Amino acid sequence: MFSIVAVVLLINAINLMDGLDGLAGGVSFLILFWIVIAGLLAGEMTYTPSAMILMGCLFGFLVFNMRNPWRRKASVFLGDAGSLCLGLMIAWYSIHMSDINLRAIEPMSVAWVLALPIWDECAQFYRRVREGRHPFSPDRGHFHHHFIEAGFEAKQATALILLMTFAYGAFGVLGEMAGLPIFVLTLLWIAGILGHIRFSANLENYPNLIRKLKAVTRSST
Repeated sequence: MFSIVAVVLLINAINLMDGLDGLAGGVSFLILFWIVIAGLLAGEMTYTPSAMILMGCLFGFLVFNMRNPWRRKASVFLGDAGSLCLGLMIAWYSIHMSDINLRAIEPMSVAWVLALPIWDECAQFYRRVREGRHPFSPDRGHFHHHFIEAGFEAKQATALILLMTFAYGAFGVLGEMAGLPIFVLTLLWIAGILGHIRFSANLENYPNLIRKLKAVTRSST
């Protein structure tokens, strides 16, 4: 039952990330990247090759979906069917690669690879219920909306969120490889999600913080 609920929530988390050009596809690409890295480091060659093929497909998609100096807007899109399918495939690889009989990657390391989509989904559910609304009711309170509200362009917001996704994945996978105790990874992950939920309870918190960090960065340069 727990696995079913977790898979459904992860599928929905990837779908909810699909709010900016290249975001859901880019986040999915980086999630698969760290799962593949963990598989290669563990010498796992049952599921890793197909995950690499999926990464290649996503890369080709992102060429036409992610904004860049040569592409002002996306020309192809995932849609709900695409993002939901990606969420299901990521859940499948996460379960099989962390299975106790294979254990190419620790489940807690997988949680770090998936951290940002999961944290954001839980934060939105908490805030909406706290406001007396349905947890699935739409609004502009997702993590990527905070960057837009703070004055970043869509491509800048996407790049920053992808950088954070990469960093979380690196911490989980490389932290495990470096011998960081699982209980430390667990406690930090719990602190991260609770902090994100608490900070996201007010829609002005993140935009204000991002504006301040943006001003500090500009003044230092």
